[in-house]
Amino acid sequence: ADTELRNAVVVDDEDEAQVVAALGARCLKIKVGSADPDADIRRVLAIAKRAPNAQLRLDANRGWSADDVDRIFAPLAGLAIDYVEDGMIVAYRARVSLSFKYEA
Repeated sequence: ADTELRNAVVVDDEDEAQVVAALGARCLKIKVGSADPDADIRRVLAIAKRAPNAQLRLDANRGWSADDVDRIFAPLAGLAIDYVEDGMIVAYRARVSLSFKYEA
């Protein structure tokens, strides 16, 4: 297993993800945590679909509440997420075993 964090390319949408993945990016960072978690979910899924071989990092900037954790991560469960930066992820990690790294 790869335990070393690598540099990530920040992408805002699936078009950018497809371009940078085609150029060789292996790790994509997605800024999430908007006022609309469902929009964040749709965007992450679209990016993952267009860059299927890339590892994903999510940075929610504490924009997701602990109450929304299950609803947010359920549809993302099968994705290649290797890192989540958000303090509320600690609450989720305590309830569910996750394979990705997180920063509190």
